[in-house]
Amino acid sequence: LDWSNCSAICSDDEKARQKSLDDLRRAIDIAHDFKAPNIIVVPPRLKSPYKAPDARTARQMLLEILPKYGELAHQAGTCLTIEPVVRSSVVCLHTLAEVAAFCRELNSPGVALVADFSIMAEEETSLHGAFLSGGRYVRQVHLSSRRRRMPGQESEDARLFADGFKGLKAIGYQGFCSFECGMFSGFCDNLAGSMAFLRQQWDLA
Repeated sequence: LDWSNCSAICSDDEKARQKSLDDLRRAIDIAHDFKAPNIIVVPPRLKSPYKAPDARTARQMLLEILPKYGELAHQAGTCLTIEPVVRSSVVCLHTLAEVAAFCRELNSPGVALVADFSIMAEEETSLHGAFLSGGRYVRQVHLSSRRRRMPGQESEDARLFADGFKGLKAIGYQGFCSFECGMFSGFCDNLAGSMAFLRQQWDLA
């Protein structure tokens, strides 16, 4: 389940902030009803209808707001998973290490992180090292090439996925993986080949 209205949570507009929190509460209820294991939360965006605070202020606001909703998510059988996003798009929390440190400080069983191979290819120096930094907080993984194509369709994919899968194996990851790539021409025809590529890279990692 994807809930991306975190920008409004950090708004200086009280009504917008409360509406965003009400929406998050509804998202938790929906996740409970559908038994969705995770609710994806994107950090405050630089380009949004709401004035974005600086990185330190946004992070502190989230530390103050999310414990209550993390507990509600945990009670509902789901988890708020924060997705690191490229620094050209969001105010803060761009890497797995940053989100893992945030989760440790928050100390809520209902807050973790989702890792995205495409974003990691831009922001991380080593996907293996990034997953080691994320550790037990990694609850979901998005699979795609750097340019949002299906895994196995770009020249650097073999290196990218071998490095990332090595990290996932090192932390004993057993959670969900999902494709997050565009519906390019021949998507269904290429699905079997992409799955075979991923299995091969997993075996090689």
